[in-house]
Amino acid sequence: MSKIRIILFLLLCSNIKILSSFGINGPVKVDGGSLTGYTGDFSGIIDFSTKVVWKVTHGRFNNPLGPTSVTQTVGENIVVIIWDDSPEKGIITATVAGMHTVRLEVDINSVKDMHITDFRCNGNIVTNDVISLPLGQSGVIECSVNDLEYPITHLKIYGYRWDTPESWGRGTFTGQRTVKINYDATTGNGQKISVTPIGYGDVLGNTRTVTIKRETPAPPPFDGNIKNVTITSNKTYNHSTLFVEDVIIKSGANVIMNGYESIRIVPGFTAEQGSTLRIYNGFAPKIQIRSIIDGEEGIGNDMGLGLDKDLPKLYQNYPSPARSITTIPCIIPEGMRNAYIHLYNLMGVLVQEIPVISIGENRIDINTSNWTSGLYIYSLVVDGRIIDTKRMIVSN
Repeated sequence: MSKIRIILFLLLCSNIKILSSFGINGPVKVDGGSLTGYTGDFSGIIDFSTKVVWKVTHGRFNNPLGPTSVTQTVGENIVVIIWDDSPEKGIITATVAGMHTVRLEVDINSVKDMHITDFRCNGNIVTNDVISLPLGQSGVIECSVNDLEYPITHLKIYGYRWDTPESWGRGTFTGQRTVKINYDATTGNGQKISVTPIGYGDVLGNTRTVTIKRETPAPPPFDGNIKNVTITSNKTYNHSTLFVEDVIIKSGANVIMNGYESIRIVPGFTAEQGSTLRIYNGFAPKIQIRSIIDGEEGIGNDMGLGLDKDLPKLYQNYPSPARSITTIPCIIPEGMRNAYIHLYNLMGVLVQEIPVISIGENRIDINTSNWTSGLYIYSLVVDGRIIDTKRMIVSN
């Protein structure tokens, strides 16, 4: 009897030694939602019917709704686990015959490890997490984020939770990585648009949030047309071609018109006493026209002006020859609709058309520093009729 006890003791000790070398074989890095197989190394167990209890955390055996614990025999040493999407480690344990337990730790790639790095609005990258939308206008914006995927299986994230202003009608909804959102004309300023990836098992990942800024849209680019406007303060207009119609420049206003190619002023233009208008042309001399009404800044009787203000008159420029700056005096009577001074070279090419915008005595300064030396002709044209023509000598 004592011999039998000794043999059983030796067998038990032998089994304990074998059990200490047991283990679990399989992947130690998995994706959430992935299906992986594991085997138990139970070599040395003579009886294949010996029971093994398998347990798992953050996973299920056999299917997504399967148990977290199964009992099998040593002969059935394979288990299949579908992993949850979890930022915590999964733990697999196998207990043999209720005596010895082995375990394996598994790292799980979770949607919580992923980040939305590229948020676009209507195809443009959103900077500083701010979306600007025009106040007073409604419309549709297309929001999109970068692709996200699990790194091992390369399964893409297809579900995203979007949170938008309730006043826009959609609120919170589930969509794909690109959605179209309607916005109204007035609401949403300071509110948020958030997007959160949804991983396996509806686990929510990291949220990306942008702020909505409703602001008055910038005015359209200046098209060169100055129409139906009253100018009461300092103003500068720059365009390749300026067109001026039905414009009133009030007293005290200082206006600069810079037309790189041309400036056209049609009837209906008025510059009140005390206003100043400067006209510049990039391809012709610079001109300054001052609004001078009846002695406010008179040219003086020594020039022969003011003797008869009922008739339009053109006077000889001074100094003559012109060097850098020359002045053309003229008189425009009341009741005249429009008046211009035309300057031509000897080839008959119109060098400059200058509107005379004030009634009474006028003195127009012309910068001739960039002109070619030679003879020029200038005319006063009032209401479409040539009043007088004179010669101008330029000597630079």
